[in-house]
Amino acid sequence: MSFTTTTPTHEANIPFLSTKARVNQVPGPCQTNLAFAIPSSLAFFKRLTWEQTPWTVPAIPASTAQTISSYTRIPVEAILNALPLGISYIGESNAEKKCYPHLYVVFHRLRRNITLDPKFLEFWYDEVVKPAFDLAWEQSGLVEVYGMPRDWQHSRTGRWGEGTWTRCNADPASTFLQLLSDGRSKSIHATWPEFTDEWDGGQEGQWSDIRAKILDEAWTAMKGMVDLYSMEMQDPLLLAVWEQGAICNDAAEMAERVGGMWDVYADSRFVNDKWFTVDLEPVVENLKGLMVEN
Repeated sequence: MSFTTTTPTHEANIPFLSTKARVNQVPGPCQTNLAFAIPSSLAFFKRLTWEQTPWTVPAIPASTAQTISSYTRIPVEAILNALPLGISYIGESNAEKKCYPHLYVVFHRLRRNITLDPKFLEFWYDEVVKPAFDLAWEQSGLVEVYGMPRDWQHSRTGRWGEGTWTRCNADPASTFLQLLSDGRSKSIHATWPEFTDEWDGGQEGQWSDIRAKILDEAWTAMKGMVDLYSMEMQDPLLLAVWEQGAICNDAAEMAERVGGMWDVYADSRFVNDKWFTVDLEPVVENLKGLMVEN
């Protein structure tokens, strides 16, 4: 897969992620196979999927978990048991999932694999992600909203109706848990609202703040619901991971290059300074000939 560092037109006004990068200092030519971030919100990714069959996603490799833990002090066990939430993508994405940045939910106290826990997954689908996902689509203005708010119906009829819905409403947990019960390994995912400008001399970034607001509110709601489940699920955080290789002449050049790769997918407003990390190693001698002067 070839990468582009060209930021989509409708996001071109967002600051470069490289300005927030932390890189370990390696003298001279360096290489990387890992960059990661601790985002403050779902809005970190401009376009995002919801992985509805998380048991089909391979766990974060132990070596990667060790590296991330060394920078963040998040327990290795918590990283190994992180819950896959989705991947970022661009409009023409057609490569395998491993080619794109992944987003996980990490629970500091978790020491078990919850992707195979039907009780938790039912709660996660029906009480946490689905309400946030459905509301995000309702608020997006991208699809028609049907029905009436339940409190409005109740105030006028005394009965609780079905409320509002869109054609993008997610299926209930029972749909996916049956796949888990049947041992199915096919990945199923849905897409959060995607805002793109129709560029014809129009305004750049006209949807950026709307998208960010909707996804930011979704994450706030999700955190609040998860906190009610159990002690081991309290205070969740997001972890964005991309295991892609690059070789550069020095650390500063690497930060700019890898940051540019992430800029296509990520919104730097939703990660704090130094919480975007590029893990560097000295260039292996037989790889130096592959370096390309920029």
